[in-house]
Amino acid sequence: MSSATRQESIIGRSVPRVDGREKATGAATYADDLHVAGMVYAGCLHSRFPHATVEVDATKALSLDETLAVLTEKDFPKPQSMYDWYYCTSHPRFVGDVVAVVAARSPKGLARAMAAVKVTYHRLPVVSTVEDALKPGAPQVREKGVGLSPDGTPDPSIPGNVFPESFRPLRKGSTSQGFSQSRWIHEGTYRTGYVEHAYLEPESVTAIPVGDTMVIRSCSQQGHMPQRFVADCLQIPMARVRAEQCVVGGSFGGKFETVGLMCGRAALVARMLGLPCKLTYSREDSLLESPKRHPFITHIRIGASEDGHFLAYEARQVENAGAYNNQAPWMNIRARAHSAGPYDIPNVRTDTYAVFTNNPVPGAFRGYSSPQVIFCNEMAVDELADEMGVSVVDLKRKNLLRRGSKTATGQVLVHQTLLVDMMDDIVTDTRYREKDASWRGQAGRMRQGIGLVTSYRGVALGGEGWDSSGAMLTALPDGSFTLRAALMEIGQGLRTVYTQICSEASGIAPQDIVMVDVDTSAIPDSGLTVASRSTAQGGHSVQMAGEAMRSMLLETARELLHAGEDEEVELENSVCYVADDPSRSVTLAEVCEARSYSGKPMATYQWYQPRELVNDDTTGQGEAFTTYAYGCCVAEVTVDTLTGRVRTDRVSSYHDVGHAINPELVRGQVCGGILMGIGFGLTEEVRMDQGKMADVNLDSYLIPTAADAPAIDVRLYECSDPEGAFGAKCIAEAATEMVGAAVALAVKHAIGCQVRQLPLTPQRILGLLDAKERGAA
Repeated sequence: MSSATRQESIIGRSVPRVDGREKATGAATYADDLHVAGMVYAGCLHSRFPHATVEVDATKALSLDETLAVLTEKDFPKPQSMYDWYYCTSHPRFVGDVVAVVAARSPKGLARAMAAVKVTYHRLPVVSTVEDALKPGAPQVREKGVGLSPDGTPDPSIPGNVFPESFRPLRKGSTSQGFSQSRWIHEGTYRTGYVEHAYLEPESVTAIPVGDTMVIRSCSQQGHMPQRFVADCLQIPMARVRAEQCVVGGSFGGKFETVGLMCGRAALVARMLGLPCKLTYSREDSLLESPKRHPFITHIRIGASEDGHFLAYEARQVENAGAYNNQAPWMNIRARAHSAGPYDIPNVRTDTYAVFTNNPVPGAFRGYSSPQVIFCNEMAVDELADEMGVSVVDLKRKNLLRRGSKTATGQVLVHQTLLVDMMDDIVTDTRYREKDASWRGQAGRMRQGIGLVTSYRGVALGGEGWDSSGAMLTALPDGSFTLRAALMEIGQGLRTVYTQICSEASGIAPQDIVMVDVDTSAIPDSGLTVASRSTAQGGHSVQMAGEAMRSMLLETARELLHAGEDEEVELENSVCYVADDPSRSVTLAEVCEARSYSGKPMATYQWYQPRELVNDDTTGQGEAFTTYAYGCCVAEVTVDTLTGRVRTDRVSSYHDVGHAINPELVRGQVCGGILMGIGFGLTEEVRMDQGKMADVNLDSYLIPTAADAPAIDVRLYECSDPEGAFGAKCIAEAATEMVGAAVALAVKHAIGCQVRQLPLTPQRILGLLDAKERGAA
């Protein structure tokens, strides 16, 4: 009986996390826990101004006994990284740029040395906002920036601040025709701000020179990227760099570029001194340099027929790219695909692009444009419903994607689509219609509101990149097994899920499988641990490795059991037996011992490559993703109109997950995502003033805590979808991306004001109420 037809016994179960005990007891070793004999300590001096040229005088610092080195741009073989940001620069373009790297014998000595470095700044003009960046004659932040032609497309012949590679147009049907046929047309401009990842563990890396090889241990969210960064920085072959994974204390997309740059800096110090070097950031360092969520300014125009069917949709989605950006070209593929929301609209035209400024650098962040896009779209749809005088539930129900619908990219949805059913369920379960009707138009200080969001999300990278992955499963003579995969455990529970997938595919008992940390010398690169792709797509190679190992083990088991050609041999829970006579059995320890002494292969490496997606980048038409996950979210809030404070009372979050490999881990992702989404909607914003950050620690940058947690209702929907491993879809990013918009809609309905900017801080809410009162007067 094949693994595909055996009764599932491991996946679909909420087994405990395999790394739960070490994390709960504090036994887990994080990057900053590492200590190597003879280790020196490095620190980075970040620019005090968002745009300047600098002169560094290290004379005083080098006179101190414990100071070992002060490195500036001239000391780096290649100052600018392959990912655009600089390892070190004499021309900082944002406050997170590093102008010097200092090394000393001890942390105290490092602090004294850094304080003794004298930096002279020659300040230059600053461009901070999207509006300023797009003004004719604005200072050009980057040489690669261009202007816009009259038709709104990037024009290399015009100087400007548009990031040309980030431009992603979408063209479906004829919007002019669609709007001409529309009875209702709504327009609005919506804004979201910078958001900090605020992971529990700040960045830390250690570089260890071993002969002619540089060993890197770090908290990178991608095991192979430190290897690339170090080879790039030192200008040495990648084969001379070995990167080893440490336990990662949260990432959400942020521990990629910054950690890679830090690896390069620490490696250069280690090579110059011939000593191991640790570089660990404080929270202030982390907030200065680490990437943020891209701020968006989106103008939307949407048209509908008399009976409420959407006929046309146009949008201009412009994000602030900061001073450097390698993410916007890829992120905007997703922003483009999702720009019209989960609605079947025949005519769509959108332009999505980024502009350079002297602000912090945005990067990958849980949702990768979806939270911003969903907020803008859902507010516009809700406002259209208000203008039409209809229930947004009824308006959505007429237009939501169904099986057979065409997405904005023209992709026909061929798999089961549960969105309408999910919305009907959540509307009933939350009593949305009754609450919305009774709470609107309230008077008094404390006002309640409810908001509904529907969304869909392309699973994995899709058209953004390649979703291939590899996994290696190795049998040891005692019947235990090591599993290696290049996609990483970064706190999301991947060790547990991969162990379950491998066990289900192979028949090996979960306790006999040990998933090994990523080591670039032992497993090939499988791309980034991003896009919620690790289970759905990365799990395929793990499943394939399990199936291949199962065949190898059964081959030897048949020999040991002297099974005839007509006898079927099974493998379950690490025991091989004859199906018709289970008393005839052998353990995997016996099987593996026999294979090891017979010279047969003891390992299998499997590579998964998904089907090719065909896209036209000039129009955005084609298959954007192999499949989609769907979600509905309802938020209920209470607004104090005297203080502007919002209490999130309840969040109901319903998700189509394909097949939940470990349901409790999925629910845990959703609960964490809800808190993060509440922060996006209500409190979290890195405030900027002419390129300078007002929030450089978590004392003023406010993330939700356990005290802010609402009552939570999570429902998981499962369906048959062949694209993911064992039918799995995605959840990590889907868990957070709807929540901010749902909370914003609930606040809008509670106070009766248009909401077009996040986060809804008390100051913003009071401003909306004041404007409403003055308008009424």
